[in-house]
Amino acid sequence: MGSRTFNISINGTQVMTSYDIFAAAGAKNKAVIQELTENADSSGAFVVTFTSVVNNSLLSAIEIN
Repeated sequence: MGSRTFNISINGTQVMTSYDIFAAAGAKNKAVIQELTENADSSGAFVVTFTSVVNNSLLSAIEIN
């Protein structure tokens, strides 16, 4: 555990700290769904920033509603 952890910010607001994707999945090559709620900026945009803590962050898909 802890081999791939990262922080996630949306529009400058940190929404997850030291997120451990492997621990969340519980196994290698298993999907994880995380729902985060944040408003768009004044231009209607979402700026998602991943900051690596250990190794590199990983994102395979994103859906915005």
